[in-house]
Amino acid sequence: MSDVVRRSARAILLDGEELVLIKRTKPGREPYWVTVGGGVEADDDTIEAALHREVFEELGGTVDRAELVYLITDQLNGGIGVQYIFAPRLVAMDLTARTGTEFSKPERGAPTRSSGSRSLAMPSVN
Repeated sequence: MSDVVRRSARAILLDGEELVLIKRTKPGREPYWVTVGGGVEADDDTIEAALHREVFEELGGTVDRAELVYLITDQLNGGIGVQYIFAPRLVAMDLTARTGTEFSKPERGAPTRSSGSRSLAMPSVN
C-alpha cells in the first residue's frame, strides 16, 4: 500500500448563488479555472482548518462550517495524493486581506466577474 504524500483541502465555494473560482494563467498555456484551496500544512489542526486557512489566504475570506462532500485520490510519484472536497458558503471576503504568497504582487491577480460566477483572476508562475 502506498503512503499518502500530499493532502489538499478544496472548496466548492458558494457566495449566495454564485460559484467562486480562481482563474489561473501561465505563460504558453490557456487560462484555466480552479477551486479555492490548497495543500494541508503540518501546523493545520485538521483538514477543515486547512480549508479555512486557504480561503483566507486566497480570498481574505471566511466560510461557514464546511461539509466534506467528496474525496479524490490520485497516484503521484512516491505515493498517493488525496483531495478533500468541502462545500461551504462564503460568509465574508476582503480581497485586500489576502495573505497567500501568490498575491504579494498586484500584477499577479485582480478580481473579475464572469458569467454568473465570481472569479479571481490569478496568473501563476511556473
